[in-house]
Amino acid sequence: MGFGLAALCIAGIGQFGDTIGLMFVVVFLGGWGILGGQNGLNSLAGSYYPTYLRSTGMGWCLGIGRIGGIVGPLFAGQLIRRNLPQSELFLAAASLALLEMVIMVALKFMIRPTKEDLAAAKEILAH
Repeated sequence: MGFGLAALCIAGIGQFGDTIGLMFVVVFLGGWGILGGQNGLNSLAGSYYPTYLRSTGMGWCLGIGRIGGIVGPLFAGQLIRRNLPQSELFLAAASLALLEMVIMVALKFMIRPTKEDLAAAKEILAH
C-alpha cells in the first residue's frame, strides 16, 4: 500500500505546479509511502531468510539497496539532460514506485511459508 500511495503522490508532484499547499501534502504523503514501503521490505527480508542466514541476507539486501541510491540520481540526470518536462520526470519516478508495488503484491502470493518453516519457527521459539 505504501508504494502505491507513493506512486500516486510522486506522479502528482509534477502535475500540481504552483499550488504550494497541495504540493506540501503530496510530497509528505509520497515520502511517507516510500519510507513505509521500505520498512516493509526490511521486515519481509527479515522473515524470508532462515535464522542462521538472516544477518547475511539482510546485509546483502541493504547493500544492494544502496546501489539504487547511486544509480537513481544518474538515471534522473539522464532524463533531465534530455530536457523532459517536469511532469514527465515525476511520472517516470512514479512508475518505479508503481513497479515496486506490483512486485510486493506478487511476492505476497509467491512466498508462502511451508509447514516445515512454521514448525521450525515454533521450535526456535520454544527454546
